[in-house]
Amino acid sequence: SNIRVVREFGDLELARKEGNLAVIAGNEGGKILGSDPSLLDAWFPMGLRHVQFNWAMPNRLGASQDQESDPAQPGLTDFGRQTIEGMNERGMIVDVSHSAPQTILDALQTTTKPILNSHSGGRAIADKPQNLWDEQIKAMGDNGGVIGMHFCSRLVLGVNGVQAEIADVVKQIRYVADVGGIDVVGLGPDWVLGDPERDVPYLRNTNQTDITWTKGLEDSTELPNLWDPLVGGGFTAAEIEKIAGGNMLRLFKDVLPS
Repeated sequence: SNIRVVREFGDLELARKEGNLAVIAGNEGGKILGSDPSLLDAWFPMGLRHVQFNWAMPNRLGASQDQESDPAQPGLTDFGRQTIEGMNERGMIVDVSHSAPQTILDALQTTTKPILNSHSGGRAIADKPQNLWDEQIKAMGDNGGVIGMHFCSRLVLGVNGVQAEIADVVKQIRYVADVGGIDVVGLGPDWVLGDPERDVPYLRNTNQTDITWTKGLEDSTELPNLWDPLVGGGFTAAEIEKIAGGNMLRLFKDVLPS
């Protein structure tokens, strides 16, 4: 088959060698864990290697971005802490995208391994709850974690209804690299469109009908359009290598079973 499911870091090397597509099985929203830390023992043998604790709704692991201003929100819960400990032990990637700022800081204090924020950006230049304040970017850098830079226009720009340009993505990457260090930057385009049958109800049901992706970076075939503008933005070849996947690979090596 042309797809290799990644159970340990060596599977990524094998996939590259054999020309296969490597897939890391993950979950967005954390609800598959219910409220029982031992459910990791059921999912791990099935190949689950990544859990993103939050989407746009509360769950038992911790507060989501929608709850950030609620004084009663718990940040990371005790169940969330136990889950991070269990994931650290097994070699699973903790992802704090869509989590409330307090949940993210709590997760960084709890984990013994680098963590991921898979699709985000800098909030000081694009004020959307999914993006990270400088304090969180610095803490992710100190942790050895990686922030996947989003290509969705409104997260790149901080405003709805305007399509971002590649220069805007480069500005985001520069900002996050300057605040957190080059080793914290990865790519997290979050391409979710491309199937007309699914797109229409998805956009309607999530109240996002005006959503766009950055012009010239609207699907994976366009990724090479980013390299020259990064050179123009003053990034070296070695830095672009890190942004384009080197930092993610380092995180995977540090976290996944060896």
